Amino acid sequence: WWLEPGATLPPHCHPNASVCTVGLEGEARIRNFEIVGKAPEFSSSQTFAVRQTHDEIIAAGRVNMLSATRDNIHTFHAGKSGARGIDISTYHGPDASFSFLDIAAKPKDADQRIYEAVWKGKTV
Repeated sequence: WWLEPGATLPPHCHPNASVCTVGLEGEARIRNFEIVGKAPEFSSSQTFAVRQTHDEIIAAGRVNMLSATRDNIHTFHAGKSGARGIDISTYHGPDASFSFLDIAAKPKDADQRIYEAVWKGKTV
């Protein structure tokens, strides 16, 4: 993948998958989140809680990983020179598609890093 300088890949999930993201060049800020409790179906407009679990810079030779049950939501924001990387994905079940989501800019519980989120709809 390649992100132009300053580009953002919105938050999205990877149901039934593990992903290892390897930085190749440039830098990108990666934030990972986990669902707290139960989330509604992708088609729902109901809000739910997510906890930020990682906030890091990926660069050449650095990695970020998620699994179907851990850190499964992530978002990328490229640095001033853009970013290039590769995702190595393994599926653990049927393709469950995925959804982008909106995550509030400010946490509703800063100490626990809990944010309010809502699905943007199933993506095939």
